[in-house]
Amino acid sequence: MSTSKADLPKKISATGKITADLNELGKYDGEARKFQTNGKVVFFQARHQISPTEWNNMSLRFQIDIVNGRHFFNSNSLVSPPSFSKLSNNGNIIITYPAKPDEGYVDITFDKEKGTLKAAFNYTFEHNSLQVVGDIVNGQGMEYVEVLAEVGEAV
Repeated sequence: MSTSKADLPKKISATGKITADLNELGKYDGEARKFQTNGKVVFFQARHQISPTEWNNMSLRFQIDIVNGRHFFNSNSLVSPPSFSKLSNNGNIIITYPAKPDEGYVDITFDKEKGTLKAAFNYTFEHNSLQVVGDIVNGQGMEYVEVLAEVGEAV
């Protein structure tokens, strides 16, 4: 079941943050940049600014009709593991850190009518087996868009 544009909150600037412990990569403390839905999928993205030309992005993507509670990441899940990318040279150089498939979980509290999101997640990077533990705090201001942002987009 998808939601119509008329049922969604009006466009408001995204607020909230993602915080995470990335182990050897340090702490992530990103401010919300996008909180969007196309009526089927929801996308929340934050940016941790390192310098004027360097930042890290982290995002979470899930189905709009997800049930609040714990969801394990697997091929049948309504949610994908968070995506993490390091961007430099004004976003022209992107290094992605994919998650191990079928490993980890997210606890979601999402209200599609109010356009709010809270989440806690735990997963592992695929290439170096570092565990990532973090939260989405006070996500607000979900907006409807025709086309969702791409996960690695330099926002």
